[in-house]
Amino acid sequence: MPKFHIAFLCFLVLYSAKKSAQVRVATTSHSTPSVNQVRECVRQWSKQLGKELYELSSTMTRKAKLQKSFNKLKDKIHYEVERTLLRTITQKLKNTIKKKVDAVANIAEYAEFLAFHRKTNYSVVNGVNGSDYLDPNAFFFYNADNITNTTCDCDKEKDLEDEIREMKCIWFCEQKDLPDQNPLPHNSFTKKKIEDMFGPVCDCSQHISKRPSENYNLLPLKPHPNFDTPVNFNLSVVRIVANVFAKEQEVMQGAKWTAPLDMVFKENLAKDPTLKYQYFASPLGYMRHFPAVKWSDERYAQTYDPRTRSWYTEAMTSPKDIIILLDSSGSVLQLKRKVAAHIVNNILDTLNDNDFVNIYLFANSTRPLVPCFKDTLVQANEENLRLLRETLDNYKPTFQAEIETGLAKAFTLLKEMRQKKVGSECNQAIMLITEEAFFRKDQKEFFMKYNWNDSTPVRVFTYLLEKNEGDAHLLEWVACSNKGYFVNISLSQEAREKVLSYLNVMSRPLNKAHKDNPKREEFIWSYLYIDLADRRYTNWLWRKVEGNRQRSVFLDHAKREFHRLKKVLANYSHFLLQENHDYEKYGNEMNYDYMTTVSLPVFSRKPEDVDIIGVAGVDIPLKLLMSLIPHHTIGVNGYAFIVTNNGYILMHPGHRREFNNIPKPTFNRVDLLEVEILDDTSKPREFGERIVEMRKNIVLQKLNSLADDVLNVKQALDDHKRIILTRRRYVYMKLVPAFTVGIALPDKYGNMVVDIKNVTGFEKSLLNTKNWTVHPDWVYCPDDSGAEPEEIVKRCLRQNQKNNTSNNLFTNRLTRYNKFSISTEEPLLKALLFDAEETKWFEEDIPNEDFFVRKFLVDNVFMATHSGLVRWKTCHPEKYEDVVDDDEGKGKKEYFRGNRSIDEDWYQRVVEENIDRNDDVFIYSVPFEISGYEYNTMITSTNAIFVTAEGKKSPVAAVGVQFNHRKMSVLYDEITKKCKGPNGQRMCACNANFVLCFILDNNAYIILGSQIEYTGRFIGDVSPIITHQLIRNGVYKRIEMYDYQAICQKPPEAKKKNAGTRVVTFVRTLLENLLRITDWAFATILLLLSSVTAGPEYQSAKNETVLYEKLEINKTVPTPCDKAMWLFTLAEDFKPFAYANTSSKEGCNWYYVVERIPHSNLLFMATNYNCEGDNLSKLQSHNETPTPVEIDYPDDLPCHIATHNNYTRRFYGDSCYNNTSDEDNLNLNRYYCGHTWEP
Repeated sequence: MPKFHIAFLCFLVLYSAKKSAQVRVATTSHSTPSVNQVRECVRQWSKQLGKELYELSSTMTRKAKLQKSFNKLKDKIHYEVERTLLRTITQKLKNTIKKKVDAVANIAEYAEFLAFHRKTNYSVVNGVNGSDYLDPNAFFFYNADNITNTTCDCDKEKDLEDEIREMKCIWFCEQKDLPDQNPLPHNSFTKKKIEDMFGPVCDCSQHISKRPSENYNLLPLKPHPNFDTPVNFNLSVVRIVANVFAKEQEVMQGAKWTAPLDMVFKENLAKDPTLKYQYFASPLGYMRHFPAVKWSDERYAQTYDPRTRSWYTEAMTSPKDIIILLDSSGSVLQLKRKVAAHIVNNILDTLNDNDFVNIYLFANSTRPLVPCFKDTLVQANEENLRLLRETLDNYKPTFQAEIETGLAKAFTLLKEMRQKKVGSECNQAIMLITEEAFFRKDQKEFFMKYNWNDSTPVRVFTYLLEKNEGDAHLLEWVACSNKGYFVNISLSQEAREKVLSYLNVMSRPLNKAHKDNPKREEFIWSYLYIDLADRRYTNWLWRKVEGNRQRSVFLDHAKREFHRLKKVLANYSHFLLQENHDYEKYGNEMNYDYMTTVSLPVFSRKPEDVDIIGVAGVDIPLKLLMSLIPHHTIGVNGYAFIVTNNGYILMHPGHRREFNNIPKPTFNRVDLLEVEILDDTSKPREFGERIVEMRKNIVLQKLNSLADDVLNVKQALDDHKRIILTRRRYVYMKLVPAFTVGIALPDKYGNMVVDIKNVTGFEKSLLNTKNWTVHPDWVYCPDDSGAEPEEIVKRCLRQNQKNNTSNNLFTNRLTRYNKFSISTEEPLLKALLFDAEETKWFEEDIPNEDFFVRKFLVDNVFMATHSGLVRWKTCHPEKYEDVVDDDEGKGKKEYFRGNRSIDEDWYQRVVEENIDRNDDVFIYSVPFEISGYEYNTMITSTNAIFVTAEGKKSPVAAVGVQFNHRKMSVLYDEITKKCKGPNGQRMCACNANFVLCFILDNNAYIILGSQIEYTGRFIGDVSPIITHQLIRNGVYKRIEMYDYQAICQKPPEAKKKNAGTRVVTFVRTLLENLLRITDWAFATILLLLSSVTAGPEYQSAKNETVLYEKLEINKTVPTPCDKAMWLFTLAEDFKPFAYANTSSKEGCNWYYVVERIPHSNLLFMATNYNCEGDNLSKLQSHNETPTPVEIDYPDDLPCHIATHNNYTRRFYGDSCYNNTSDEDNLNLNRYYCGHTWEP
């Protein structure tokens, strides 16, 4: 094109732009309505919209009728005193817990009895077996890893009955020759008790034939609702840890002498049908587990070792301070460094919340592995342990190791801890890991100076990485002279067994103190954990999830390539044709069994034994504790909570244990301060004095005064997108020595008791209606079937009808126990029946229903009550207009009501928003951040039902309706496109004359507006400058909220640090990403490699390789972090407002007008803002939005918490067992401190 043509076109473009600007300015100056005109229009529109919405909501929800129904409760409501309510809850929890405590005491006592009377002559001396030696080829037991489920084999079930009968006889005959009186002092198992427990006396003279070995590989297992895997209640199984040989003589002997524990396991279960798992774990690496299960083949389950669980390690030793000294000399490289890291990780695995730890590197000087942990010990919670593990590979080797330097630092630091009375204030130990050992000075003088002169010396455990006899002798002497233990570890697979020896040594003072008269009161309570899950379970699961993501990316590419190249797949087994694969289960929703465990050490009562012989344990599921809480009495926005002696959450509704259906890495380290957020202006982790003082009293189990613990708090709802500000009362008291239970109640309502006397005939209100649910976690009727909650309620009501006991509904209740509780909640079921009776009309036709369904495409109406009842009515809008519900751009219909009644966010919000109002206000909302163009997007309108009794306003129900957003948008457009003045002249319209309109909810989210694509968006994301003025003029209140339980997806540390230099080949990349994703991955690798090696066109194959490398997803590690966000709420004293701006940088004047929409939480806002360049810098820097942003602390989060949030903790044990004089004499025999070679 000639240059003059180009110049001419440019002239035309510039001229057109200039003329358009002139027209725009002229239009602005002559056609823009005044602020007063817009204000009058907004008033008219708000009034009309409010009328339309109120007529729709009040008519369809039938709120007035519902209010009339629930007004019958006025004379049936009274209010429980907070302390009285808490005592009732506490006693109920204690009664249940006592059964678990009695069960574990029964296991421990019988285990001590069996151990005391066990045969021990099984050693091999000079090639001759002892009289009690077990032939590995002739002794068999049920191994949890090897059994096969034979549920359908009826013959096997009959054989099992005979087998159990014979085993009982064998066990009895082994114990029949006991003395008549006190077979074991201070033990309740007497000869008579044994005879009673075993039932009819066996004929011990009769020969009992041995069972075939294959019998022990077959076991019928059946599903049960209390358990997540099939079980057998007739016997237990033995689980042996992966690194222990099942045919070891000591393991087989243990399996033999613990077998009669089945008798107390079954006895415990008969007394308490809610018991979960019961077990006995031995330091030798085996665990007897009841009921019998087939152990999972999953990798994390196979690595399970009970000896690293807190219920075991805490029972074995009193709390401890541990300093790990790690040799960082230049010669500790490659394999040695790997072994050293393995030792450290195994030590860390044995620590728990009541222990304290630090790792110091030593060479010719010492330095902490984590710099911010300098000169201190940190609590061994999962957050700190995680940081220590992740930092373990990041240090650089330096110089030659001088163990004197490291030991001197450790002894000095531990002495400071004792003097300051910080840390565990009990056991102290040093774990010395080195490849060589020498002292520059006399070692006896060294230990005399640093350790031996103290009344309670520090234990020293030594771990040698090199097989050197001279170093071994020295380190053995160090360990034996300081009440420790020496081991030589040169292979990683040796580490676990040899490291765990230190627990046995530290158990000796505890065993000595209870050897002659064991105490049964010092129970151990574990922190919250997931059954069978390893500490690194989260990372393991996350790798599976990312593996699935990577598979989808590669598979999609491979399919497209086959399609593009028109290849034909002749084999139906080809991986591209497989619809399912093994790892898909990790993408499914999973239910995790959260629990705490109560345990007791099993003491060795034989004179020659010095170590504890095992630990007995009983699981207590978190769901069981939650099912015992009378949630309906506490009421909406109130709750019960349980806090540990360390201030961590065991049970709390604000405790978010999972993300993306995966347990958070540190879910069991959430502090009370991190879920109860004060309504103040403090900076992150600067907790207010009042909440800190309350936490201290809770941890110390001090009774509080109600006046002291009434706090203003802020609570986030809807995934931290909304906020409510409220005032709560807290009361609390001791539950068990390790746990404190409390309740939090709204200051203005709560603790409502509904006294329903007569529910005769009310069953029909549920049995004869269809659309209803009940709260899935509440116990209405006892039942153990595992059926849906609604079906359980129906069974209970039908049974009542059959018994014809209408005058007393609960006289002949079902006898089967519930999945989590055997206690029937009579008041709850009566309240449910009353609510059902008073709302049985809910499914009936609504007056003018067709009119409103046609006009608004009303989809459904719903209600929920304080008793957990949820009802709904479907309105069938498809009768009037095609309603599409598909995945092709028209949206998915969102059902809003849920089935958790008062625990649903919408219920909690509508009650809190209306509790102080006297007018009738409906709360409207839409899904967040949708486009607005989806056809089936719903607007939800809700309202609360209150009853005033004894001068107090109480929420008893909530009601709502869902209607079509697009239909409402059409009505909105019709209303806002016209506005006439007093003389009938047209004044303005939305989306014209530069007037933009938005309907905002009380949290500043857009419900409707001129630009439909902004539906569900925060107004600040659309117009930050207008939002700034809304806050400045007092329309909205801006509140900073913190999320202390957030998860940030961060790249792996090693990858971050080496990204600039690390080169990953294609094959290595695929192996890292795919090898763990079952057989299809291997097939894919082979396919790709064959394309590289077998094809003649190497360049093409190389290009394909590069393409797959580009398709590699960015791997992340889920990392705990803190996040901050700004949330907004409508100011309480807000009034209609008009703001006019006359200071625009662009020379244009603009304004906005806001008006409340009557009977709603909505705000009508109109603005003519069109100054595109005005305050542009503010627009670009605006970040005070609901979008969560990670808080950047100067140090890593664990460092910040350890140094700034080190609040009160309490050791809940009665005594500290850390020393016994007998150990000095004991260690004269080097066998007891690690000597393994011949002199």
